[in-house]
Amino acid sequence: MTIKNNEIELNDEQTKALNYLRSTNDNIFITGNAGTGKSTLLNAFLDSTPKKIAKLAFTGLAADNIDGVTIDSFFAIPYNCMNEELIINIDEASMKIKLEVHAILIDEISLVNCFHFQMIDKSLRKYLDSTKPFGGMQMIVVGDFCQLTLEATKNFIERKILKEHGGVYAFNSTAWQKANFQNISLETIHRQEDSELKHILNILRDNVNKLTYKDLALLNSNVREFAFDPTAICLCSSNKNVSAINNTYNKIFQNDTASKSYTATSKNYKGKKPNDRVLTFWENQRIMLNKNLYIDGELKFVNGCLGRVLYIFKDEIVVQFDNVSKVTIIHRDKWENTQLLLQDGHLMKTITGTFTQFPLKTAYAITIHKAQGQTLKRVHIINDEFFAPYQFYTALSRVRSLEDVSFQFPVTREQLQTSLEVIKFYNNLQTIDLQNLDISTLTPIKPVKLGYNPFLDEPKEPEPKKVIHDPLFDELEDVSFDNMFNISFN
Repeated sequence: MTIKNNEIELNDEQTKALNYLRSTNDNIFITGNAGTGKSTLLNAFLDSTPKKIAKLAFTGLAADNIDGVTIDSFFAIPYNCMNEELIINIDEASMKIKLEVHAILIDEISLVNCFHFQMIDKSLRKYLDSTKPFGGMQMIVVGDFCQLTLEATKNFIERKILKEHGGVYAFNSTAWQKANFQNISLETIHRQEDSELKHILNILRDNVNKLTYKDLALLNSNVREFAFDPTAICLCSSNKNVSAINNTYNKIFQNDTASKSYTATSKNYKGKKPNDRVLTFWENQRIMLNKNLYIDGELKFVNGCLGRVLYIFKDEIVVQFDNVSKVTIIHRDKWENTQLLLQDGHLMKTITGTFTQFPLKTAYAITIHKAQGQTLKRVHIINDEFFAPYQFYTALSRVRSLEDVSFQFPVTREQLQTSLEVIKFYNNLQTIDLQNLDISTLTPIKPVKLGYNPFLDEPKEPEPKKVIHDPLFDELEDVSFDNMFNISFN
């Protein structure tokens, strides 16, 4: 059985998890294998909860996907900062306004290292003036420690974390251990129906030592020499390989088909540019959206959606996104540098720089990180180097069947990195029994009233209408300026 929640389709397991989420103020950890629908559950919860929630993630990509902000931005943590005093001594007035929320949600929790998770706890306890874990704030963390793992960091940072906390993952922190998370683990895999692929993925996740020579031979029966196949997306562990493959495709197709180039405009934009200064597109080109796309004020497509170009014009590009029947017209979009300033007791975003370009990139190859959360029709994995645990697992789990994947090189056991620490964590994890959960006993919680916080886009209470008092209008009631003049000011 399935239900539809604002056009989001949920199965029984997800429905029970959603009802549980609505009925509790406990700290929650949502996890599950690749393809079990964690993002679907999360979106259903965010669409239906009356709670005011601060939505955070470690990376800009993940933050965009939930229409949130990065952890570093929210807590004003300097890049690669490991100085505790700098982190927890930030502007108190700004922080207290940010924390006018019922809960904080962190997506892709596996990317948050132990030190920063501990600092989140200390910051919340300080600014909420409470000794409770996270200052008594409800924490909802989402992710799979067997997929996206900690990004490569400088060795001295990793050594410092290991020395002080005994591990680099968020679950190694004292804050995690004291938070008393209620754990929701989704078990039903929706993406794969191929029993052989499911078998191999379970082994890669739980105990790679159980991988037999027969399993390895099955994977290596899909080794293919690289060929220019526009129907397959190449998954790479490094941006260097992604750029090399996409540039090669660009040279081939730009000579064969009519193309058009578009130059970005930039004004005081600081930091790494979010897209190339000059982009070239042609018909049938494989592309990826690299910014959330809003249509008529509503989020329609998230950063990372894949598709192909149908038509190119001077000021618009017509795109067919994968698994979407209707075409989408893409216009130039704007990225902004923003600064948070306290004005009249409210935290306001001030734009300090802009970069304007089409939010599309060539996507014959993408990084494994960019592919996270996606279901891909066909992939070619460039398995020459993997620098982090579970990268191979994450790449392989993007497809529905072994017939949909090929490898550049023979798969070796050395490529199948896992983490004994993560395996031990999941083996000891006690989860809510969703199968036997009686949702009739669960009552949705009505959140307490909070102050207004424009930083989190909470709609402001409408001001009372300005009623005109004049003898000429004695017979009229509640006449407002809006009603008198049918004018809309934007």
